[in-house]
Amino acid sequence: MNGRPAWEFAMPPDGLGLDSTVAFDAQTGIPLRWVDKSSTLELSDVETDIHVDDDFFTGP
Repeated sequence: MNGRPAWEFAMPPDGLGLDSTVAFDAQTGIPLRWVDKSSTLELSDVETDIHVDDDFFTGP
């Protein structure tokens, strides 16, 4: 996906009987793409190996 190796899995049909597939980045496990009959959701320009301070993830 966009030059990154990925694993694609066919998901079981959902409650409405819709089949879908999900592609996961092979290095990070990040889901990069979800495809079903009605739409495609895809992440692009994924950056890895960046430092994010722990304070970024704390809330009030």
